[in-house]
Amino acid sequence: MSALEAVINCDEERMKLEKEAETLAADDGGGGETVERLDRSYERLDALDAATVEKRAAEILFGLGFDKKMQAKKSGIFYGGWRMRIALARGLFMKSAILLLDEPKNHLDLEACVRLEEMLKKFDLDLVGCEIWYHCSGNCW
Repeated sequence: MSALEAVINCDEERMKLEKEAETLAADDGGGGETVERLDRSYERLDALDAATVEKRAAEILFGLGFDKKMQAKKSGIFYGGWRMRIALARGLFMKSAILLLDEPKNHLDLEACVRLEEMLKKFDLDLVGCEIWYHCSGNCW
């Protein structure tokens, strides 16, 4: 699985809905109930912005330092900080109600840190509270 696919495939709800819609669309004799279920599936897929998954995932990965060539590489060949970036991209891609990040900038270069901050500013969350912990040994200031 490529880095891009690893991000796209983390959305299990979308994948399940796409499979269900495909099955329902192929079912010719289902009648009105099938059509209603298919409509509900399509409505939810629209709400999840399913038509733009590849574009959104690619933009997030690019923001974290992955060019097109790197996005196409198998995710298993990456190590350390690059795997951390894929995990971070998956979290950002999901559009969760809560996003808990523990030192997300640890393995990022300056450019990726700036892009991450920009992505987080665009994140559609109601910020209820914020708790910041600094881990410091020695002279940090």
